[in-house]
Amino acid sequence: MTVDVKKLERALPVHAYGKDKAKSFRQLLNEIATGETQIIWQENRPIRLLSIVVVKVHCRDKTLVEDRQVFPDGRVRYRGIEGLSEKLHPQEEHSKGVYRALQEELGFSADELQGISIQFLGREWEKKESLSYPGLESHYDTYTYEVHIPDTLYKPEYTELCEEGMHSYFTWK
Repeated sequence: MTVDVKKLERALPVHAYGKDKAKSFRQLLNEIATGETQIIWQENRPIRLLSIVVVKVHCRDKTLVEDRQVFPDGRVRYRGIEGLSEKLHPQEEHSKGVYRALQEELGFSADELQGISIQFLGREWEKKESLSYPGLESHYDTYTYEVHIPDTLYKPEYTELCEEGMHSYFTWK
């Protein structure tokens, strides 16, 4: 999907992007280019559409939490979000997105995930302004799953290197 970049820049407070807790405008354009995010226009306002999987991960009677994200410039965005959250690729089945999230965000191999069962908990839709992209109303189609990983995959902390040098840190509570 192509997007009119100039029109999008005029419609959004891009001066606030890449500051405080916001991602950069370039990161938004990358999400659009990869198909993880779609932009539609309603009454001359851009609306961000995306589908995500949330994976509640448990091990040793603990729950995994995304503690924080660290931007390449050193800014820290504290999250405290339970589980993993991953944008789905275009046409990707949400159950496949669960395994991709476990591999990409926690570094598990496909072999390590063999035999792990995932449980679908539900689906919900939510509209809200994006914390990552100020001024951009986002519509989330969210699929929530739960997974229990074996003790052999337990680490006190996991680190994911995300897009453009951003790091996410996961701990247990």
